[in-house]
Amino acid sequence: MGRILFDLRGGDPGLRFSPYCWRAKMALAHKGLAFDTNAVTFTEIEHATDGFSATVPVLHDGGTRIRDSFDIALYLDRTYPERPLFGDPAIVALARFVENWTFLSVNALGMKMIVSDIHAALDENDRAYFRQSREARLGRSLEEAQLGVAACRGDLKKALEPARRALSDSEWLSGAEPRFPDYILFGSLMWIHTISRDPLFAPDDPVGHWFERAARLYPELGIAQSAA
Repeated sequence: MGRILFDLRGGDPGLRFSPYCWRAKMALAHKGLAFDTNAVTFTEIEHATDGFSATVPVLHDGGTRIRDSFDIALYLDRTYPERPLFGDPAIVALARFVENWTFLSVNALGMKMIVSDIHAALDENDRAYFRQSREARLGRSLEEAQLGVAACRGDLKKALEPARRALSDSEWLSGAEPRFPDYILFGSLMWIHTISRDPLFAPDDPVGHWFERAARLYPELGIAQSAA
């Protein structure tokens, strides 16, 4: 069996928007590992993974199955130690911090920016599930929850200030070269960008420049054009 990554798609099979799947794809590309994708909708995940997981990404690497983007990154470093995604316990700790900070700040704002637009972009068979699950989580309708990118751009700028300050001292969040902490934040911003396409950054924003650099890292993923 080859290396297969289960990815999330929208109604358009080419629409790949999951922040967690973007993290896993960046991690695999960082390692220089070839892989195929199996793009599934929300309601296809459990069947496609034979009940192994209710969420994606899921990586099948030969006879090994791994779920969760962070666990996939840890597995890749253990199994393929060249060009580490972490390389140091301090980078693992940094990645855990970035993961939690991103979830509580960037992802929370992302829901306000695009949650109704995600629903519109889904496969028809996913829409009822998505509406029910997200409205229960948000406590309001998708239409009420979404404020839009333009309305939240100022809040996003404030939320990204820790990254902006870190990038004033180095090219990447992880230091001299990109590692998994960079891919965590990149995945969440790519999620918003892929659904909305409204500008997220001012032209002179260092985070925007970092985002563009990250998008150009791995041409084989086809990100640079979609992130332009």
